[in-house]
Amino acid sequence: MITKGIIIAGTQSSSGKTAVVALLLAAFRQHGIPVQPFKVGPDFIDPGYHQIYAGTTSVNLDAWIMGEAEVRNAAERFTRNAVGVVEGVMGLFDGANPDNDEGSTIEIARWLGWPVVVVPCAHAGRSLVASIRGFLHEAEPERCLGVIRPRSAAAGDRAQTPGARLAGTPPRFTSQHRTRASGTGGAGGTGRAAFGS
Repeated sequence: MITKGIIIAGTQSSSGKTAVVALLLAAFRQHGIPVQPFKVGPDFIDPGYHQIYAGTTSVNLDAWIMGEAEVRNAAERFTRNAVGVVEGVMGLFDGANPDNDEGSTIEIARWLGWPVVVVPCAHAGRSLVASIRGFLHEAEPERCLGVIRPRSAAAGDRAQTPGARLAGTPPRFTSQHRTRASGTGGAGGTGRAAFGS
């Protein structure tokens, strides 16, 4: 399949994937670039946020229910005239079976052939380097487009991660930004705190 999207994956649950995806969707929309959000698995909460920021319905990619052929068909169909942004589930390799890719984000990435951007835990310091090395080794370095580092890690650890490009760092939000987010955050106006995995 010709690459028409990217996959945002975490090193674990609550790493900040939803916030990063929301920022990407809003940026594409602001620049007039058609974007199609996806969510790995049967989740319905995160797709609600996707719709707010993309202005279009998010599509679930559930490996267990759909199977490889239908996942590929859905991705191809919904990205004919748009860029796809997939939010992973839990950590990149977490799924139904601890011994293989079944039900995981990496399974969807391998099926689609789309590059992965890793969002590590916000509280990681120097350990981030070792963690990313492990993720690159397990996923195959050519599959990982880069890493979006949280500000806490970027400030406390200047070491470069071999084989991984720093794709970016989320902006620092002021109290004014948080107030605005809480007014438009969907899910009962819970804003920033409502972002899940």
